[in-house]
Amino acid sequence: MIKNGTKPEKENRRNRMYGLLQLALVILVIGGAFLFSIYLASLQTVPNADNDRNALELLVETTVVAPQSHRLRFSATGTVQVRASTDIVPQVSGRIMAIDDSAFPGGFFDPDTVLFQIEKEDFELEVERMKAEVARAKTRLELQQANSETAVAEWQEMNPDTPVPLLVAQKPQLAEAKAALAAAESQLRIARLNLSRTDYRLPFSGRVTEFSMEEGQYVVAGQAYGQAYRLLSLEIDVPLESRQFDWLMATEAPVISVSTDFLDEAVYSAYVKRVAGRLDPQTRFARVLLGLNETKPDLVPDVFVSVRFIGPQRESVWVLPLDALQENGRIWAVTAEKRLRSLQLEIIQITDTAVVAKSDGKTIRVVRGHLPEATENTPVRLAGNAESGTGNHGRRD
Repeated sequence: MIKNGTKPEKENRRNRMYGLLQLALVILVIGGAFLFSIYLASLQTVPNADNDRNALELLVETTVVAPQSHRLRFSATGTVQVRASTDIVPQVSGRIMAIDDSAFPGGFFDPDTVLFQIEKEDFELEVERMKAEVARAKTRLELQQANSETAVAEWQEMNPDTPVPLLVAQKPQLAEAKAALAAAESQLRIARLNLSRTDYRLPFSGRVTEFSMEEGQYVVAGQAYGQAYRLLSLEIDVPLESRQFDWLMATEAPVISVSTDFLDEAVYSAYVKRVAGRLDPQTRFARVLLGLNETKPDLVPDVFVSVRFIGPQRESVWVLPLDALQENGRIWAVTAEKRLRSLQLEIIQITDTAVVAKSDGKTIRVVRGHLPEATENTPVRLAGNAESGTGNHGRRD
């Protein structure tokens, strides 16, 4: 026989045991987490002042730069061009009798070189004819002078106290005879000039680029049969960025050399002839035109050349590595206390590898590379062997 209330009592005991188990599990989890946190804390190192300082310092690579003498220089690429070409135009017509080898494309010639000859016979005959005309005009003048003198003598004999009239003295006829002689002599000079023009020369040393004549060909005066250029008209067109251009224009008597390996290696001295009237519309570079001092440079138009500009010696300048340059022309210098100090440079020149700037006469340690997170007085640590003070970037020229 089962008593009433026995089953509910068992359920209550079971619920109490389940609650105690949950409580024990919660206490176990909390205790384990506490012990684990103690364990993790035991793994951490004890902080000290040195660790705090190292965590704040920037590791930087530096170079020691001392004031030095330096010769400013830079290089550029230029193009050979011709200022102007000359058309080969005969001044007289006739048949070609001879052509010099230098008249063909690529040929060099001097001012006394006869590039081609036109048949002379017609022009020689014209000279002889005009000589005869001159002789005839002289005879007529002499006869007229004799007639004039006779007429004057007769008048003076008959009218000794009366001036001789112009018509009696035959002054108009005498003037006409003199003019006829002058015209004949002028025509003789023209005939001789045309005869000389059958030997075609150009009044300069140059090179032929185009030529379209052959022996036996009939050429017409005033028609172009080729082109040539004066050697001294060769120019080097060099585009320069604004800083290079400003430096060149401010430099007195820079040393300029032009080198090429076209056909053969050669170096020529050059000088600034003029500056183009406008900037290049594509690159916005200034164009400088250089002249060559040599009279016979072995260059041809459209060849690329290397141009080197050398300026005067500058004293007390810093020659800094290019990667030391920060924004707005500034650099980071490291003080004796190993803190950063910002310096504004007075830049003289920037090359592909270095920055040349005026110095204050002191040796400085500069930071290489950009430091976007750096500020004034930031503490730094020097990388590599920089602690020993080595690594001067500059060299004396």
